[in-house]
Amino acid sequence: LSNLLSNAFKHTPEDGKIGVSLVLENLFVDGQEVIQKVYIRVLDTGKGISAEHLPHIFDRFYQIPEAMSVVGTGVGLSLCKELVTLHLGEIEVKSTLGVGSEFGIRIPVSKSDFDSSWVQENLTRAPAIELAVPADAIEKEKQILLIVDDHTELRKFVAEIFESRFQVMEASRGEDALEMALTYLPDVVITDWMMPGMSGVNLCRALRQNPKTNHIPLVLLTSKSAQESQIEGMQAGADDFVSKPFNADILEIRVNKLLETKERNRKNWQKQMIQQELSEGKLPTFEDVFLVKATQLIIANLSNPAFDVEDLEKGLDMSKMQLYRKLKMLTSLAANEFIRSIRLQQAKVLLENSTFNISEIAYQVGFNDPAYFARAFKKQYGKTPKSFIKPNHEEN
Repeated sequence: LSNLLSNAFKHTPEDGKIGVSLVLENLFVDGQEVIQKVYIRVLDTGKGISAEHLPHIFDRFYQIPEAMSVVGTGVGLSLCKELVTLHLGEIEVKSTLGVGSEFGIRIPVSKSDFDSSWVQENLTRAPAIELAVPADAIEKEKQILLIVDDHTELRKFVAEIFESRFQVMEASRGEDALEMALTYLPDVVITDWMMPGMSGVNLCRALRQNPKTNHIPLVLLTSKSAQESQIEGMQAGADDFVSKPFNADILEIRVNKLLETKERNRKNWQKQMIQQELSEGKLPTFEDVFLVKATQLIIANLSNPAFDVEDLEKGLDMSKMQLYRKLKMLTSLAANEFIRSIRLQQAKVLLENSTFNISEIAYQVGFNDPAYFARAFKKQYGKTPKSFIKPNHEEN
């Protein structure tokens, strides 16, 4: 409903009309009237949608040039449909370009409509319901920006600045933003300082203290210009400040600079993995605690070829999406690529410091196929494994 109403207000002129209605659709069972479904309509006299685009408006990331654009991340109406479907309901739309639109949601509410495992009896209060953007709605290769502000218009203004480059997520409360950040690990968070409940500075503090989110660049929007306020924000973990009212270009430049710094860090990591001269058993000197822990976990299971991404997820207590996004942001590698890179790095150590032959080393670092090991090694280091063997150490 929030999404449908937001679209209606966005695309209806000031002199237009917006309406919401709710109808209970009942049946008589054994002489008793029983509510079977709820039918909700959201109507507007806004721009409307052409017949050409109407069949596609619930598709993810589908954009409508002349009329209703999917709000925010490009998954708004798609998410709306998926939530209705989760409730075993249906959503429909009627629209005429230049006349207006009517969205209808029909949801069953009879207990008999649902699987018995869905139903909890004798509750003193309603159970909490967790709603989230489906994991497959997130484009893996597109960066995510999370905007946090209780002021709707300001969120939309910031979203418009970045929507062509980022997948934009929005939250009006710090508590919701924290949950979203932990789930999706955005590439950047832009948050207002002053908000009801969890403030922006407390959100920054919470994100910095959590190992899953402590790498995310944080920008605080604030009308507080005093040095004391900036010191407080920096101590909480904010990377940059933008004073309100702000220029859109300034905000965009600040965000770009933070992402450029992250890109330099990724390149430094890649350079270190390939070029650093390591003695036997020495770990790469990563500053990031997460990378150290992930590397140690892989080395502890080095000879086990079955150790895979799922094992790494369990060992780090991270979901598939969390691990993927965190590794991508820190190293540019997917989880399976990261595991392989650590195996190869340890193989390089063994080649330089042991008397094992190449095949033996391949098995010791978790490769079942020495030929594949040799190809992967050359791809990472630009040289064959044999070129790293000391002159007095020849292949058996």
